[in-house]
Amino acid sequence: MGMATSPDTLLRRVKRLKNEPPEPPRVVGIDDWAWRKGQRYGTIVVDLERSDVIDLLPDRDADTVAAWLTAHPGVEVVSRDRSATYAQAATEGAPQAGQVADRWHLLKNLREAVEQVLERHSAAINGAIKIPEAPPGPDRDATAPQTNAAVPAAEPPLPGPPVEPVPTSPRLQAKRAKRRHLAERFDQVHELDKRGYPAARIARELGLSRRSVFRYLRRETCPAWHLRGSQRSPLDGYREWIDARIAEGFINIADLHRQLTGRGFTGSYGSVYTFVMKRLGAAGKKRERLNAATPPVPRPPSARQLSFEWVRRPEKRKPAEQARLDVIRGCRIELAEALDLADGFANLIRKPSTGTLSDWLTRGEASLDPALRRFAEGIRRDEASVQAAVTQKWSNGPVEGHVNRLKTISHESGRCTAGRDLSYCGRGS
Repeated sequence: MGMATSPDTLLRRVKRLKNEPPEPPRVVGIDDWAWRKGQRYGTIVVDLERSDVIDLLPDRDADTVAAWLTAHPGVEVVSRDRSATYAQAATEGAPQAGQVADRWHLLKNLREAVEQVLERHSAAINGAIKIPEAPPGPDRDATAPQTNAAVPAAEPPLPGPPVEPVPTSPRLQAKRAKRRHLAERFDQVHELDKRGYPAARIARELGLSRRSVFRYLRRETCPAWHLRGSQRSPLDGYREWIDARIAEGFINIADLHRQLTGRGFTGSYGSVYTFVMKRLGAAGKKRERLNAATPPVPRPPSARQLSFEWVRRPEKRKPAEQARLDVIRGCRIELAEALDLADGFANLIRKPSTGTLSDWLTRGEASLDPALRRFAEGIRRDEASVQAAVTQKWSNGPVEGHVNRLKTISHESGRCTAGRDLSYCGRGS
């Protein structure tokens, strides 16, 4: 089979098997699995009472499945998906057995019907849940065009009204804390030097290298390590003047560049822009951009996305999802009625409802929405198996689990062997 294993593992598996022959299966679940996806499929048969793989069939034809059921007359319940092929095979091969429709597939078909409902009312839904555009900011005029006029150099603007401080980010807070720690250590080095401590002792007590101690002692002020490249900027000679203008609220960089040119600066506008932005960051301020493009309005959620939000259990929905569904219900009466009808069937499948399937089918077939009406008509044609899904405990969940395990085995071995050899690997494990 091409599976990587050891002799001890094989012996351990054999010893775990029961010596007596297995009892004939009473409750089985059937589903298809892919030999090669999109090209060739087989059928897996699982004993739902023991959760063991019984057999693997080479295809998913109705005749093959019916022949297997005929060879096992003790089968009393057949759990399946809503495939017409498997329904026909169970009817022909085990007419004495009851059929149970898989609840997961029923909810899947219901979600697809709800998606069609939401698609038909997409215009009203998009209008109801449309995200409003952001209002103009305090420095923007909604009617007048924005201009970036320079302020005259001879008369700098007066400080404006006090502005609330912008909340600092965690990253900026960490940088400021590190800056304070470096400044305190710089002061400690100079304080110990004033006491007459040698550089070696200063380095030992503060956990620094002697090279760092000498570098601190050569400076009179703590260097701005957090401003990369600021030590060699050609604007260092104008730093105090620029900081004073920033403190006044004057951050028109084009006019600052013109004033600096008048003071003898020969650099470019870009160098001034970079330096001013660094000084603003050091001061904990933020420069509001004029004529900045507004972020695009988020697109409303699609009908498919909304249907997945709807099919999720109410206790597992996020508050925003629940609020969106509440808005959708309130935009149109017929939409609210359709969603209430779909909720009723979902509650039947999940079994918190006290209603009956017959009552729901009566309301569903009389629904004004064509998608739910078609869904109800399909349920009516398979009413017996859906009724069993509502009232009985059996489902195809264990079968889906074995299908996933079968995919893993086939992927690891590189190939699958038809028949009982691979089904034997699933027994007792």
